[in-house]
Amino acid sequence: MAYGDVRQMLLVARNGMPVTTWRSEAALGTRLLHGDWRTTQLRYALAILRPREGVIHDDDGFLTDLAGADPATGRDLVYARYFASVPLAVTTARSVLQPILQRGERVIARGVLTAMLDEELAALSAATRARSCSAIVTEFARAGVLRADRPARAPLELTGRVPSALALLHLLQDDLRDRQEATDTWLATSSLAATIFAVPPALMREQIEMLVAGGRLRRSYYGGEPRILAA
Repeated sequence: MAYGDVRQMLLVARNGMPVTTWRSEAALGTRLLHGDWRTTQLRYALAILRPREGVIHDDDGFLTDLAGADPATGRDLVYARYFASVPLAVTTARSVLQPILQRGERVIARGVLTAMLDEELAALSAATRARSCSAIVTEFARAGVLRADRPARAPLELTGRVPSALALLHLLQDDLRDRQEATDTWLATSSLAATIFAVPPALMREQIEMLVAGGRLRRSYYGGEPRILAA
């Protein structure tokens, strides 16, 4: 994904806008891009927008948050929704990043990632699997999750960077939409937000507290253990 191009396309979108109108305006605003490249970036942007029945909706405030975001927060917001839309990225987070994080480690042997991709993409050629591995590493590095500025075969490393609370919020909302509610512990250790950005549990709890204090999430004490709900 070309973050700058995709962000420009996303900023054209408005709540209630038909996808056909958005596509035309987004294409016009990026008319200097090569045709095939632009088509690919439009596809990424559309997946991030998650339209329903041909119309763009901003029910969860993603577009509003993106429009008002500083550069760092905007980048985190876009990558959060982008990763959530790519099944292979979600699988990588669940199968590779989360176990490393749960063990309190930071270094990832490239062989672990390669083995996972060989299993997930078994029907594809070795060359295609190798390109997929390179692409996944590149995207997680661009998002600030992995440090991959070492020789090509050297181990990868989790950066430990905590992304914007808003970016985490929009992934937490996805989990809470599916589950209705969840404990702090589950959200801090097993949620999509915690796994995709590989946020250590203690730091994830701090971000959840910030979102509750800011009214973007709410806590319920009904029935025993405190639970988190969407605001």
